[in-house]
Amino acid sequence: MTCTGANDGEDGPVTSFRLESIALSTDADGKITTAPVVVQADVVTYDGSNLKGQSAKALESFSLALAEHGQFSPEGSQGFPDGLTVVSRDRWQDQFYADARVKEPDVTEDTLSKRLRRAIGELVKSQHIGTLGQWFWLDSRTTLDMSGH
Repeated sequence: MTCTGANDGEDGPVTSFRLESIALSTDADGKITTAPVVVQADVVTYDGSNLKGQSAKALESFSLALAEHGQFSPEGSQGFPDGLTVVSRDRWQDQFYADARVKEPDVTEDTLSKRLRRAIGELVKSQHIGTLGQWFWLDSRTTLDMSGH
């Protein structure tokens, strides 16, 4: 949670939260039912403002795709952090291509594919996003300004 304006206060990170999975019950077959809960996390954020070029554009497209098409990570799937919102590569790619074509209507699909592939590599390496297979999520230390500022 970030304060973006206060009369007598400071702007900036106020607190951070993350989702954790908790066990609710066990059914007759022994399968555990879980639910995500919000827990306070340390305020250690980076917002992507140090990113430039296609990586910054890709992170912006990612945030839009996540807001529009995000879903909870597959429960109990190995390799996924529990309780995170994830978005598929296809949804992210569609958003990235659409965003790019607003400014560059004649850009080729091959060029866009190369740009996105490089940007994904940088965003994963810099730990702005996490990935497993076709799925992507925000690193727990990354915040996005969803207001468009």
